[in-house]
Amino acid sequence: MDTSTVPGEDIDPSEVTEERGWMVCYRNRSQKRLQALRAEKPSQGTVSPYPIKQGTAKHALRLPPLPREHVKVVFRPQGGLDVSKISAAILRSATLVAAGLTKLQASEDILRPNAARNVFVMSTPSIERAKTYSMVRQLNIENRAYSTLPYVASPEDTCKGVIHGIPPEDTPQDIIDNIVNSANPQAIHARRMGTTNTALIAFDGPKVPLLIYYGGAEFRCYIHKQKSEACLACGAVGHRADVCPNPTPSRCQGCGQNTSEDNPHSCTPKCPLCKGDHPFGDKSCTQRFKPPSFSSKPSNIQIPRQDGAQHPSAPRGKTTPPGFRKQRAAADPPASTEENLALPVHRALRTDPSIPPRRSTIQHPQR
Repeated sequence: MDTSTVPGEDIDPSEVTEERGWMVCYRNRSQKRLQALRAEKPSQGTVSPYPIKQGTAKHALRLPPLPREHVKVVFRPQGGLDVSKISAAILRSATLVAAGLTKLQASEDILRPNAARNVFVMSTPSIERAKTYSMVRQLNIENRAYSTLPYVASPEDTCKGVIHGIPPEDTPQDIIDNIVNSANPQAIHARRMGTTNTALIAFDGPKVPLLIYYGGAEFRCYIHKQKSEACLACGAVGHRADVCPNPTPSRCQGCGQNTSEDNPHSCTPKCPLCKGDHPFGDKSCTQRFKPPSFSSKPSNIQIPRQDGAQHPSAPRGKTTPPGFRKQRAAADPPASTEENLALPVHRALRTDPSIPPRRSTIQHPQR
């Protein structure tokens, strides 16, 4: 599927409001699933769709995913707060105090820090509590106040696409009405990207449709690609400058050198992502966008050649099913020596080692 970049400036998390955020996605997707469940016939009994598996306990290599039905609110603390050095319990207590919730009310909510991005996520099954979390603007941790800009993340099992050329005079509600309707059954939310004529659309499921109908007009839909994050305040890759835990005021944002007013320097731009000689965010950067999330396992599908021969790059694996030779050996009794002598030489060599191997008649050229 084709991809496309979006012109214009990126939206800061402070611009995320309820009409621009992904809170509407949770409502629309819940309503669609509820209608689908009502349309189904009631079953005779309740059977769990997940089979019960028994096995030995293994060490978890990665954290388990958060519940899919939960609403995820992402907190971006500012002011030099280092999430990796603060206990998750302290972060959760400070968040509940700032939101005005008790531990009993938020007993089902889960807080998970992300040290690489220097953010933390509050996962809750309640949309009302998610609204409360999204309105928090300050956290008091260890007798110090830190400002924060939380926003609601996109739901699980969703993907994003973009269309270009929407009318500039359309309001946010007009964009939703023209896209989220029966003509686009997979669309669950849509909004304008900044001040551009590009609309960002959220779809229920892992596939982005090829075409989108905007008020009856047909538009080509492209996959939305996320940009890689890098900090211009400390030079680290993974988080942005607004949530940097170790900001360096004297660091040049172009080349990364430590400078001051008394010590001017000749700035040569250097990208923190690819280490190229261009500024951060340049369109020529090869690592500007995050890599797509797909399986790293090689595919077993091979394209057959027209002449019927095997592709030279195809791996030479087993052509017989597993266990075929054992079944054949058990079914056929071993042949005697007399029977082996009556067989061709190339078959007798497999059973009687007393027969000498046949020499090759191929003459190699002398060097």
